[in-house]
Amino acid sequence: MSNQVKFKWQWDIKFLLLVCAVLPLTISAIFWQLDRAGQKREILRQLDEGLASSPVSLESLPANIQNYTQVIVEGRWAEQVFLLDNRTRHGRVGYEVVGLIERRSGAPVLVNRGWVAAGNDRSVLPEIEIPPGNHRVEGYLYRSTQKPIVFAEQRWSGSWPERIQVIDFELIQQRLGEDLYPSVVRISPESPLAYQADWHVERKGPGMHIGYAIQWILISLLIVIMSLFVNSNLKDWLQQRRRNQ
Repeated sequence: MSNQVKFKWQWDIKFLLLVCAVLPLTISAIFWQLDRAGQKREILRQLDEGLASSPVSLESLPANIQNYTQVIVEGRWAEQVFLLDNRTRHGRVGYEVVGLIERRSGAPVLVNRGWVAAGNDRSVLPEIEIPPGNHRVEGYLYRSTQKPIVFAEQRWSGSWPERIQVIDFELIQQRLGEDLYPSVVRISPESPLAYQADWHVERKGPGMHIGYAIQWILISLLIVIMSLFVNSNLKDWLQQRRRNQ
């Protein structure tokens, strides 16, 4: 009769140190992906609720209202115009025209009027019409939830329009010398004041991030299982149990 194999630990310190270094990273990746999935769910919720709502006056809304809320802005267009660079439509390079509406009360509002094509000479900026008088503009609120990535330092020309790489509220407020409403209004495509306002709204759900989270869960489980086999006689113990069955 063979000797009974008892389960016991046989510690491999080097492998344990490796597990202690790697396992917290994989677990952190799980929670990060789940958090990103939650953010995507929230974005989709805001998108569906906002675009289904009726336009309301911006003056009646709190400053922290959610993205995609349909709004009405009333005021006059200021001479200050920003051109959001390197925006493409159907393979053509151009700009998104970001104007400024000054209201009777409240901070001025940046309004993205849509896309215009760039000319062959990049040093020559397109001429932007600034409509005179007071106007009523409809659109929806939008502000990116991620910090803008700037690959080069913003340089101001000192004249209008100014060319910018991203909508960075802090930099734009420094250039204007005044505070702004904390979201951009993307103008309605039907507005007579709009250029090419064919806004692309992403509807990516949380599925990709949930899939990545499952992958990291499986990797974490694999690390734990490997650690059990390396730091014990689990393999021999399991083999004996199979022989005794």
